[in-house]
Amino acid sequence: MSDVVSGIETEAHWVGPGDVAYERLRDLRHRLFFAEMVEGRGLLDDASETRAHHLVLTPPGRPSEVLAGGRGLRTHDRTYVISQMVVEPEFQGQGLGRRVVELLVDRAARHGAHRVTLAARVEAVGFYGAVGFTVCGEEFPSATTGVPHVMMELRPPR
Repeated sequence: MSDVVSGIETEAHWVGPGDVAYERLRDLRHRLFFAEMVEGRGLLDDASETRAHHLVLTPPGRPSEVLAGGRGLRTHDRTYVISQMVVEPEFQGQGLGRRVVELLVDRAARHGAHRVTLAARVEAVGFYGAVGFTVCGEEFPSATTGVPHVMMELRPPR
């Protein structure tokens, strides 16, 4: 699916293990979230990794050049959890993160989710608020990185 976001032409792809774009997404997640940690690579393989839907935005025809991505997972209680949203630093602030969130929320709705949740870094609360999420919990440190986060939720349209 091709799209233009703030003048940047992109394609959205759902990817998984074995796809080059999936590995590039893992590389980007590692670099932006866990590179400074001794066990950084291992942190990518949490309990959600193999069961999650992984989305990437790439330039058209270049699926190995991941510009942004994220993952979502439907839980047993019809909640869809978005996690590890990333945008290549040189493309941040240009709408790609918003597009990833929109596509993940759309997938959540299509999979029957009644609510979408995420743990937002405190500095990203405004970003997620602008796309419809509301704070639904107290600030807490991430168990893996110690970075302050807050839980947020959204009720997707049906």
